[in-house]
Amino acid sequence: MRALGSTLLLAALVACADATIIPVNRCDTAEDCQGGRICLDYTCVDPSAGKVSGLDVEIAPPDGTPFAKTQLRGVTFDPDKGPTPLLLPEAVVYSRITLLNTAGQPIPARITFLGTDRIPTHEVDAVVETTSDRPGSARLLPGKYEVRVLPSDPQIPGVHVRDWEVRGGLPAGQHRSFQVPSSYRRLRGEVRLRTSAVTKVPGVTVAARAVSSGLPSTRAVTGLDGRFELMLPDTRDNVFEISATPLDPAGAAWSFLTEVALIDETEFVIGLEQSSDAVRGQLRLRVMGRGQAGPEPVPHAHVTLTASTSVPYRSFRLEGATDEDGFFRPPASATSTSAMILASSYIVRVEPDSSSAFQGEEVVLNLPAQATTLLDKQIELRPKVRVRGTLRSPLGQLVGGATLRFESTEDHARTVNAATNQEGVFEVALPGGDYFVVVSPVSNSKLSEILPVSTTSLFVPDVPDGVAVLEILPITLERGTLVTGQVFGGGLLEGAHVELIRTIDGRAISLGRADSDPFGEVQFVLPLDRPALP
Repeated sequence: MRALGSTLLLAALVACADATIIPVNRCDTAEDCQGGRICLDYTCVDPSAGKVSGLDVEIAPPDGTPFAKTQLRGVTFDPDKGPTPLLLPEAVVYSRITLLNTAGQPIPARITFLGTDRIPTHEVDAVVETTSDRPGSARLLPGKYEVRVLPSDPQIPGVHVRDWEVRGGLPAGQHRSFQVPSSYRRLRGEVRLRTSAVTKVPGVTVAARAVSSGLPSTRAVTGLDGRFELMLPDTRDNVFEISATPLDPAGAAWSFLTEVALIDETEFVIGLEQSSDAVRGQLRLRVMGRGQAGPEPVPHAHVTLTASTSVPYRSFRLEGATDEDGFFRPPASATSTSAMILASSYIVRVEPDSSSAFQGEEVVLNLPAQATTLLDKQIELRPKVRVRGTLRSPLGQLVGGATLRFESTEDHARTVNAATNQEGVFEVALPGGDYFVVVSPVSNSKLSEILPVSTTSLFVPDVPDGVAVLEILPITLERGTLVTGQVFGGGLLEGAHVELIRTIDGRAISLGRADSDPFGEVQFVLPLDRPALP
């Protein structure tokens, strides 16, 4: 099993064989409970008071208030000290945000504000859409922002503003205009055959993208002289991804793709590999799954073929989906079961539909293209592993109605969800590999225990054929505690949406969401802090 770090709220995969089962105590109010218990969702529960530290809090204020989305980092909740104050600073209200062209006229754009020191994957504070006659508006906190401005007109590159500062204490109704630069850095050059400096290539689409901000350049199509000129996005980033894609009516052709550092305006020469019938061929690819009754076609699988060559700038990529019979169909060939390819070694990634019984696969295919030969290839997928387990509370009670989210540690893999039945049993089909599991019990679990969101790690082996279901040890939830926060925004604030987040191995895990009541209070069930190791 892969370790996920010392900060994990590990729900150990162990059975509680001698656990004591506490009967459910029904209640309507706190007066119905004894022994210091509280009434939570009509059940008397032990509050199990304890401190929870190191949490991030994101607060979205209700509409109509002078506040903005706020993040509080490293908050500690201590029930012994009463409700934890959650303070909303007053925001700077921009009632008019526009992008102006070089003539000073508003133009349509998408403007994204990313705050500094934000929760991972929660960096965006506001996204503003503007038109030529309708400005945008935003509420922002004092501090520094990264602003990405993307004009709707593809002939105008984006603008990347770093360290844009919002100053506090300004009156509401501020105006802010971003300006299209009067001039952009330009990338000029020509496209020619790599084997012949005098042979220019027309009809090639050339584009660039700033690696850091992701903002695009303009696009250009080479003329008969092979010349192109791009306007680069206005950014301090000097590293760009340059692509050149030829229009080849004869079929597949080599493209160009590389990253370069561009300091000043420069002349850039793109050398394309020559594509001809001698290096082209037809591929018919079929995806099959290893079913219980033998091979069966896998429909609706996403297939990507990426040429793997020793030449870093040579690029060729083909994407499509399988039909009902499992045959790969590229987008340009809706009726044909064959695709035009180039002679190369390919990395082929097959990702079945999420409802498929088969798991994804990545294989290497060597395809020597021959114009007169149709190459038949078949990829066989392994079945997913059916995993069955149970979910238990810290006192050994079976937990029904909980959701489990299985996130593969592989970046490209999808998330798979499951739920426990009334007996606390879940069953899910997963590809083999390492998983990060987030378990979320429902608040009204019908158990006399407080059950928090918990996390654990899980390794799923590729079981041999004939094993119908893989039984795993029970998952035991963490001990929980009930904590209270109180939202203040010029006074007690009702209707604020509050989310508690803990970052584990770069993942922002939500531990609970709630809206503040008329007294500004929100309650959460959280996993207790683990004692520090000696």
